[in-house]
Amino acid sequence: MTKVFSCRKLVKLGSVWGEPCRLSRLEVSKIVNLRRARKDRARSEAQAEAAENRIRFGRTKAEREAEAAEQRIKDLRLEGHLLTKRENT
Repeated sequence: MTKVFSCRKLVKLGSVWGEPCRLSRLEVSKIVNLRRARKDRARSEAQAEAAENRIRFGRTKAEREAEAAEQRIKDLRLEGHLLTKRENT
């Protein structure tokens, strides 16, 4: 995080009067535990995959059957509009 100081306070550092100064040498870096960062990243990826799986597989049998019935109706309607009949594959 960069702190903004008034240049009036920092005349000794050679800054210009009246302009806000960003001093990178006054910033303190954040210490990061790499093991914890890797675990956090893996945890977030696992949560994203779990959310996708809930959407993909988390449906009741009735919902799956209703969707299959809708798809069959769409396929039959499309088949009826074709000029030539498809072979069953």
